[in-house]
Amino acid sequence: MNLFTTNYETLKENEKKRMYYNFSQNAQKSFSRYSDKTQILAQLLFINRAFNSYNEAMLKVGKNMPLLIHDALNMLWDYLEEKCDSRDFQAFCNGIDAVTLFLNTGEEIETQENLNFWEKYSDEWEWDISNSIILLNSFGALFFQIYEQSIDWYSIGEDCLLGEINEIVGDYFENLYTNPTDGYKYHELELRITQICESATFTKIIACIIKDMKEAINYEGKGIKEIARLREEYKKQFLFSSIECEKLAEYFR
Repeated sequence: MNLFTTNYETLKENEKKRMYYNFSQNAQKSFSRYSDKTQILAQLLFINRAFNSYNEAMLKVGKNMPLLIHDALNMLWDYLEEKCDSRDFQAFCNGIDAVTLFLNTGEEIETQENLNFWEKYSDEWEWDISNSIILLNSFGALFFQIYEQSIDWYSIGEDCLLGEINEIVGDYFENLYTNPTDGYKYHELELRITQICESATFTKIIACIIKDMKEAINYEGKGIKEIARLREEYKKQFLFSSIECEKLAEYFR
């Protein structure tokens, strides 16, 4: 499915759900003729939107976005603007990979360099904001794509950030089928996901992704000054409205 020629709103419900489940694959195919850097930019634009909305929602409940996530965002923009030292970028790639693995699985951080990296952030990391871990994973996946020189769109795909947002929409923004025991059977889960994919909120989110993808394509081959202007612009781009961020704040409470 070509994401640029598909009108999500007009799709049948099963087609919408299939587009969601195959988002990463569809994105790879849609961007097959564009550079790796353009694909990194497209993913970063959407992540930046999510970061802005998550940050606003967290502030509403008196919590702060972890410094590690702030630094990851800035490092990726610096990379696209060709402002960061290659060794510093490599060290950050290694560090965030080790830390995300540790936070998700408990696997020990082995090298001294990566231990030093985590020491810089560990005191500030608040364990009660674990709901920001998917956003951190999204950043980590983007660094991994750059490091491996292999673009898989995992960072904003159905198994990472888009998957979390799908759940958020179902829990906080739409009146959907709910099993009060939370013990969803397969057909119940499929019904719920179908309803989420059909919802106005999720339709708006898909529109944001497509807009960001097209924005990145417009910057294909453009210079560093243009990327810097885009960076400033996306400090003011949000995934959710201020009113919606009030609801999203419950996710981080």
